[in-house]
Amino acid sequence: MKRSLRKIIPLFAAVVLTSNVAAQDLHETLANVGADYGSQYVLPLSNSIGADLNAGLFHTARSGKGLFGVNVYVGIKVAGMIVDPTQQQFSMQFPTEVDYSVSFGGSQYDLRVPAEFSVSEAPTIFGDREAAVATARVRLDTTIFHQGNVVPISIDTTLTQELIGGIVRTRIAPLVIPHASFGSILGTDFSVRWLPTIEHASYGSISLKGGGIRHNVSRYVRSLPVDIAVTASWQQLNTEALAAGDFSIDIETVAYGIIVSKSLPLVTVYGGLQREQTVVDYAYEYSGDLNPMDEPVGVSFSHDASSRGRAVLGVTLNLGPLVTNFDYAVGNERVASAGIGFGF
Repeated sequence: MKRSLRKIIPLFAAVVLTSNVAAQDLHETLANVGADYGSQYVLPLSNSIGADLNAGLFHTARSGKGLFGVNVYVGIKVAGMIVDPTQQQFSMQFPTEVDYSVSFGGSQYDLRVPAEFSVSEAPTIFGDREAAVATARVRLDTTIFHQGNVVPISIDTTLTQELIGGIVRTRIAPLVIPHASFGSILGTDFSVRWLPTIEHASYGSISLKGGGIRHNVSRYVRSLPVDIAVTASWQQLNTEALAAGDFSIDIETVAYGIIVSKSLPLVTVYGGLQREQTVVDYAYEYSGDLNPMDEPVGVSFSHDASSRGRAVLGVTLNLGPLVTNFDYAVGNERVASAGIGFGF
């Protein structure tokens, strides 16, 4: 078991480093847009984090049937939300103010004029890397002060503004999660998902904590041909990227459901229904070209992830101490999940 853990820990370290590099890239990208645009841009990321965190929470409903009636499992779960093409682009309008120069009587006047930009099929974080371009038709009657006189002027022009492109174009948004479980106490097993706060001077920090319970209710009806259990879990994932300025993503999720499994020699077939809720909070500093102020402006917004429930079907292969499983979930989002670990 110790040798297995030594193999798993470097994998976690690699995943953590990759996650923090991605967070830094995301911050540098979001720093060029405000809250409304940034919220639409990262919405698929919020959906994928929630969907992935709530995947792989179980691979059997059985309890108390391991060595001496004890169940222990230590491993990793790899989950990937399937990104629908509709989550790779979006369209929106957003009002702002822009600098505009007017020439009159041999002099140039710098004005701040309102403009409502619109962008169509702009890439999300999972879309094309080519930057989106927004356009605005500006029609404005105003005045300037020229040589002691108030002079009326009319502005009728079309402006363009380059925004941001996607960070990675993908149809699968993956996440690697450490997972352990132990039991059984009166038919109840406990699970832990935990990663200590890992900091990197150049990239920031990441941490994960969470836990769950699974109670086997079929133990009260011994004649049932299958195992049935109810489950509930809570998780919190936090990441900060410090290299490019203050940037953080805080995720909190809860899930509960019912599991049914059938144990066969070497194989366990399982399925379940699950309800869940995920809240994702973003915070960063905006200093892009559309910012009317010289100093960076703090931006924050929250998402309720799209995944509200799922139906899961999967299979577990028990090869001595090696336990592997694969399942597929269908609900608001589609998620594939696989796990590998050691247990008895």
